[in-house]
Parts: sequence; structure tokens; C-alpha cells
Amino acid sequence: RPDNFASCCPALSIRLNVQRYRPSKSQRRVEKKLQRYLRGSDRDVMGSNGTLTKNSRGKEKSESTRRIAEDIETELNSFIHSLQSEMMAAIRSYSARSNQQIPCSIDNLLSKLCTFNVLKSIPKNAMQSLQTETNSSDRILSVASTSACAAVGGRSEGKIKAGALAEHVAETLTKSKSKLVAGEGGLSILDIKAEKGGRVNVYFSAPHKKTKTTDNNGNSAMDVELLSNGHAPYLTRRESQSSDVIADFLRKAQLEMPESYGQGKNQSQISAREPSGSFPTASGTSHPCPSSNGNGLYGLTVRSVPSQISAAQPEVHRLFAKYQTQVHGDRDPFASVATDLKPTGDDDLDRPLDDDDDEEVGDEPTWQRDIYDVDKVYAHMNSRTRTRIKKGYVNFHRFLCETPLPLVQPDGSDDQRFQIDAEGYDNHIPIGSYHQQYRIDGVLIAVGVVDVLPHCLSSVYAFYDPDLSRHLELGKYTALREIEWVNRASAHRRELVHYYLGYYIRSCIKMVYKAEYKPSELLCPTTSRWVDFEAAKKILDEQSQ
Repeated sequence: RPDNFASCCPALSIRLNVQRYRPSKSQRRVEKKLQRYLRGSDRDVMGSNGTLTKNSRGKEKSESTRRIAEDIETELNSFIHSLQSEMMAAIRSYSARSNQQIPCSIDNLLSKLCTFNVLKSIPKNAMQSLQTETNSSDRILSVASTSACAAVGGRSEGKIKAGALAEHVAETLTKSKSKLVAGEGGLSILDIKAEKGGRVNVYFSAPHKKTKTTDNNGNSAMDVELLSNGHAPYLTRRESQSSDVIADFLRKAQLEMPESYGQGKNQSQISAREPSGSFPTASGTSHPCPSSNGNGLYGLTVRSVPSQISAAQPEVHRLFAKYQTQVHGDRDPFASVATDLKPTGDDDLDRPLDDDDDEEVGDEPTWQRDIYDVDKVYAHMNSRTRTRIKKGYVNFHRFLCETPLPLVQPDGSDDQRFQIDAEGYDNHIPIGSYHQQYRIDGVLIAVGVVDVLPHCLSSVYAFYDPDLSRHLELGKYTALREIEWVNRASAHRRELVHYYLGYYIRSCIKMVYKAEYKPSELLCPTTSRWVDFEAAKKILDEQSQ
């Protein structure tokens, strides 16, 4: 328990009475957005902010324009992924050339920093030369731009010059042109330039077949926008991101972890050591949650899995590691390391398991009881990487799997406590610690760690796929789903009416979001009474002045 009288930043327990809760407009928007994605409504005209993109007249883009985007979608995605890979390699090779070591904290974030945006406009100084080089009306001109070099320079606190790094990256990518394009008739790289501020622009052209449509007035109109001078067409950012976000995620998930996803939708359960078998459902099959509406392209299921069973599933640990690495900057235990490198003293993942890690509960340490077979699942990795994975697993298990509550063991597939209703909720699960697993077509996308208690559901933590969450806002959605779970469970558990969000810290920007779920209450550290948040906030504001 925090000592709020000695701390400059008091941590106050915050809770929500779900029976009085009314979602805000932005919270309702999160649920509606997910519904559209699951139905596939947004897959053809998805903008960069995850909302439905419309043209200047407020209408969805025409069918012919969508066909243009679909024709080049596959090759464009492959091209961008190749750019990202080569970009990361080029940044890492800068160390050998300049004798400036890339810090490990930055190297771990390269996959997040090295992102390319397909821009809507092409700089005027590059436009004329590009048109001269292309000189073809059946090609779309566009530019993929990244500010990764500027981000690396900023995170190094000036030790690495963004401009020099951008020059090196542009030179290296130019030498790798042949690796980045598919060949004749497909995408073609026209030029790669380092711009001011450390930005790198990759100018390219894509094949395009002219199509014309007729507007409401009967006038013929081009389906692709033109450059500002009215000559060559170019691919807009809107069109480049018109792919099916969920489909792209599912394909990427299979590539990142084929040992769990490669054999089918529910293969992720194979690696889990579930002593009681698979979880039951009302009809023996998976039920979609209400967000999928039962008739969408994709099915979303949410299951409350006892923490010790979830802990034995490889993809749960891997998703946690990905979230911690990209969102909080932790070291990635799954990052491949060479066995011949001397372990660094400041890397906790390289420290051998010691006696503290073997603290026993019963006959064996709890993490050893629940751990999956790392050596078997990741046999393709070297021994040092597997050791780091085991160390990362110990940290994960202590943080989110160990619990003072009694362990819950399902009694086979006919255990009524784990039955799911027609709308996808398992409101009858017993008191205990659970990982609420969110899956789209069997692929894990998010996990909400919760404790089910007699009077409340306590939200302990949530982790999710950061890439997919940029479109679906999974952090907010898991909280909304947990609130709805409490609301439904209170129908047959009269005393279970509160949703606990953990601690509220007024000075911490990562904690203040909890007050967005209204009307909430804060626990007074002096009187141990619950106080309305708005009244408590006035007191906190006065004390901070």
C-alpha cells in the first residue's frame, strides 16, 4: 500500500459504480469503430486515423478507385515492409561507419521508429525530375517518407546527428534498390533523398490503368487525384492505407509466431498445458462477442482464462513482451542475440536465474509449474535467446500470473461456471484471477488481467498488440468490455457493482485517463471513505497549488 502522506504524488484507489455509469461519446465511438472493422465496413476506405475516409462530397470513394488500391495493395505492403527492414539494417550499420554506438534502448525501438508514411504531396523541387524520369501516364507517382533518423538523433540526446544518419541511410537504401522492388512492371524506385531535419524520402512509381467514372452531373472524372500542376497522377496516403487492417494483422501474426498460429485458428491452444481440456461454451463452439454482431467478416471472442492456465500459453507471454517493448521501452527477450557476444552487465535478461527465482510454493516454483516448454517452442533460436525468454517469463509470471487468490480449475468441458451466454459473456466464473483473452479468429490481440472478487471486478493490467491498437484503441475497449462484464454479472451477483481501476495519480499523465469513466470515486487516505471524484479533484487541485 502506498504511503500517501510521505509521497509527493499520492496514489489513490479509484472505482466506478457501473450501475450509474454512462459512456461518453468518445467511448461509444470506440465500440462502434471496432464493430465496423469486424464487419469489414472500413476495409476499403480506411484512413490513417482508423476512421472511415470520405471524399470531398462526404461520399465513400468510388468502386473503381477502390479497385485501383486493391490492385497495388499487396505489392505496396511488401515494398513498405522491405523498406522498414532495410532502414533498420542501415541505421545499425551506421555504428561501424561513424564509430558511434547505437544505444540498446534505441535499438530495441527501431521496429517502432522505422515506419514509412505514403505522403499526399510531392515536394516541388523533386516533382519536375520525377516527371521527366517517369514520362508515362500509366504510372502513379508517390513518395514514402520516414522521420526515423530524426527520432534516433533526438533519443540519443544529440550524440547521433540526424542529418548525417539520414545521408548514410539514403546512400545505403540506394545501393539496395534491387532488394526493395519486385521487378519489371511493378513498383519502381525513382530516387532516395535525405531531406532537412533527418527525414528520408523514397520516391517511387506504381502501375496504373486509367479508369474514368461519371459523376452525378454526367461529367467524366478521373478516379485518382492529380499532382498540383495537373500532369501525372500520384498515389495518395488515403489509398495506400485502404487495406483491410485486421487481415493484415492476421497475416503478420502468422509470420511473427508460426509456432502458435501456423496450424489453424485455434492452434494457439495446443501449446497450453490445460489439465482440464478446452473451455466449454453453450453449444460447444466459439461465440462471438456482441461487437462482431454474428455476421461480420471476423469473429471476436473474449474468454476469462484462469491465470495459471493462460500463463502456460506461449502467445500470451509473447504479446506481453511485444507490448512492453513498444509501449514502455523494455528490453525485448525475444530479440535474437548472438551466443558469442559477452552478456552486458546492465541487461537484467542476461542475468542467470538465481535462488530468488526459485522461491518455492509447494513442491516447485510457481513459474516452473506454469511455464511452457521454451526450448521446444523456440527451438529455432539460440540458447542465449532462450535463456533470456525464460528470464523474461519469470518477470512476466511474477507481475501478472501469481495471485493470493485461490487457483481456479475448470472441471472439464461441462463446467457450467465457464459457460458463455448467447452474447459472449462468461458472467458465472468463480472468484479468482483471470486473463481475459481477446481473440479475432483465434489470434490473440489483447489480454485484460482481472481479479473477480465478491464485491467488485478489479482491473490489474491490460496489454495488447500496439500495431492493431493504433486503429482499434484496444486499451479503451478492454476497459469498456470489463465494465459491461460487471454490469451483466451484477444481475445475479447483487453485491458485485463496482469496477476498480487501480490507482489514480493526479500528476501522472498515464494514470489520469481513469477519471474519464464517470461517475467515479476516490478513496480518502485519511478517513478511508469513498469520495466523489469531482469533489476530491477540487481538494487535490487546491493542495497542489
